[in-house]
Amino acid sequence: MPQSNTVPESPPASRDTKRTPAIVGTIAITIFAVACDGSPTAVACESFCEASARCGSVSTGCTDSCEREGFQELTSEGAEAIESCAADVACPIDETIIECMLERVEITASAQTHCRRRAQAFFNCGFIINAARCERDHSTWSDDVLEAVDSCLGSPCAGLATCLDGAYP
Repeated sequence: MPQSNTVPESPPASRDTKRTPAIVGTIAITIFAVACDGSPTAVACESFCEASARCGSVSTGCTDSCEREGFQELTSEGAEAIESCAADVACPIDETIIECMLERVEITASAQTHCRRRAQAFFNCGFIINAARCERDHSTWSDDVLEAVDSCLGSPCAGLATCLDGAYP
């Protein structure tokens, strides 16, 4: 029989109730420390999920889902921008918060270097990209992500898009 996740209204008679508050407090602090570990991912996801809840569009497990999908390789600056945007943007927030973040983050040298390489690789394949948009979009990604994406830029034109799709988290 599955166990219930609800807390009983009163502890069983055989339980040592003097230790219960200390144990519950320790568990709550541990859960808070794990959920709010201060990493860019945690900061961004907590802010995004709080804003989603404010807009009525949060789902169960928002933070876990958020950490797996898209925010795991943000720079600290990107996470701080998400955090400040979360309080300012109107609902719905999904695209609005990303646009806000991109407007608030300064262009990084890593993004500029990446986008020069990217523009050349795409030009060699017959495409032109918007370098300013590329720099803005990529200034929120960690250097590890940019290095993974850069490794694709020497790919043959036929495989470039596939390689790039696999390089982003």
